[in-house]
Amino acid sequence: MNISALYEQRENILGRIFADLQANTQSLTPVLKDPEVIKDQLLMDFIAFNYTFAFHRIPKSLIMGEIGGVLPMYGNKRVLAISESSIKKVISAAEALSNNNKALAENITELPVEEREKIKIVNGNRNAAHYDFITVAGKSNPLDILQLHTYLLLGAEGFTVVSNKSLPGQMYLFNVPFNRNLFEQLPDNAEERLPIIKSLKQMLMPEGFIAGFRIRYKDKKILVSPVIGEGEKMKNEPYFRKKSINPEPSEICLMGISSPYGGLTSIMENSLC
Repeated sequence: MNISALYEQRENILGRIFADLQANTQSLTPVLKDPEVIKDQLLMDFIAFNYTFAFHRIPKSLIMGEIGGVLPMYGNKRVLAISESSIKKVISAAEALSNNNKALAENITELPVEEREKIKIVNGNRNAAHYDFITVAGKSNPLDILQLHTYLLLGAEGFTVVSNKSLPGQMYLFNVPFNRNLFEQLPDNAEERLPIIKSLKQMLMPEGFIAGFRIRYKDKKILVSPVIGEGEKMKNEPYFRKKSINPEPSEICLMGISSPYGGLTSIMENSLC
């Protein structure tokens, strides 16, 4: 599904959003908002980071990790700050799986190991209540990354939710695609992997790629904005004009690392604003 198909199926999408993102006791109105646009280079750098540190290979299977983090401000720009504790959990759990120790992997992450299309998924987002974004890996349909986060609903209802989030009442869900052709070219060593990923960067984002969704709970409404790259925006400009859809540039234009308590600890050199 590409971005134009998503808007063409608006009614079905809104029904899906309503079913997937509301609590049983809530009566919320779903609203599909205009797309949010992030620079292609930042999206590619983010996916490359995932493939470098959250991807592992074991006999007869592959491991993909799901990570999270916060979105603090740095000046007037927002930083995609990956949680150091989340990535460490994924790396440690993947090592346990590499040694055929699924129980240890699940003990490390405090979440079950899933399997999608012969890919083992290690979820490092046990502390998602403190995150502004999480990744969802290996989903072929971008709508399948939509997830309910009860604490967001509580915040929307006016309850006090103590967390390290920079964006109360909202969450970004980022799509990390599964690319077997790319994975087969990657070495097992992470340090050797990054230069190869960079040389194959055009394989990181498939045609029609929807990078994720921004979800906000506000005034009894679920506001859902698809997230796309600049290239997808340009390709779909005639469609957007025809449908009076106005893509908005994202505040997110830097990538960095955050501490377990949500503080920004570093900004990556290649980040662009």
